[in-house]
Amino acid sequence: MASWKGTGAIARVRTPEMAKWVRSTRLPLVVSSLLEPPSFSPDGRYGEIRTDSEAIACMGAKHLLDAGLKYFAFCGLATVRWSAARERMFTEMVAEAGYKCSTLRIGSANWMQRPNWMESWELERPILARWLRALPKPVGLMAANDVCGREVLQVCTAERIQVPDEVAVVGVDNDEMMCELSIPPLSSVALDMVKAGYESARLLDALMRGQRVAERVVLVEPTHVVHRRSSDVIVREDEAIGGALRYIREHARHPVSVSEVAEALGISRRALERRFLAALGRTILDEITRCHLARARQLLVETDLPCYQIADEAGFGSPKSFNRTFAKKERMTPLRFRQRSTVVPSAPSMK
Repeated sequence: MASWKGTGAIARVRTPEMAKWVRSTRLPLVVSSLLEPPSFSPDGRYGEIRTDSEAIACMGAKHLLDAGLKYFAFCGLATVRWSAARERMFTEMVAEAGYKCSTLRIGSANWMQRPNWMESWELERPILARWLRALPKPVGLMAANDVCGREVLQVCTAERIQVPDEVAVVGVDNDEMMCELSIPPLSSVALDMVKAGYESARLLDALMRGQRVAERVVLVEPTHVVHRRSSDVIVREDEAIGGALRYIREHARHPVSVSEVAEALGISRRALERRFLAALGRTILDEITRCHLARARQLLVETDLPCYQIADEAGFGSPKSFNRTFAKKERMTPLRFRQRSTVVPSAPSMK
């Protein structure tokens, strides 16, 4: 790097040594720093990449609350600003719903650039194991990121704690390789990294040109929860409620009526509606709509399917019903939701 003749950089700063070197270049920089307190400020020639930790935590909390769970936990990373922000918001969301949240912060295992991180993690693992064993079950657990979520799953496996039946886990980042290779596959809050990448490049371009930039923070926003088996929990205090939830989720791609759910379970509609509302605090129709919308959001973000086809694939029956329901619940049209996560690259300037 001493011979590098660049004119600007986007950097993920992990160590004090790297921070010192990057500052010494005196170049325009857009940085994502893991150091605490932050070594860079969004002033002068610097820009900052930062995750919207509050929105991320809200999305993770809602995902677990919607599962009908009554016990919650958050596993974070000590001395990390964004982890603390996610923990705080997750705890607040759970408290607003009327529940308590147990928290644990892993101390040294997150700094994997250190030569002795494996030895440090071996010391942390028993602490995590004792905490997981002591949690009331079933519990919905949000991890600060996918690395932390993977460690939780590994300890659960070692301790014979059943996932997701006893501990339902959701991480953050949606690192597909890490999530898919976890046992079981890890659910995760997906972040709009592509959009953040374009915005970071545009900010750096402006800084290199010496332009005055009012907003120097690139905010990485969550898009949706990628639902995998680690959080596919069904509340079992009432078998009828569990059966209803399972039926609705299995038929998320098809139009489903409340009467159809009750008929499939062999129970009267009125009795099922009463028990469902008492157990989960929402109606069966609310749950059907929630599952259809979750499917629609995933298709809008992850595919290029036209909206009329998404309406069919997500079980809405008609594009009109899809557009009306989506706009009411999300406060934006499906097209606007898709555009929010799509960036059209601007043509490079030849100046």
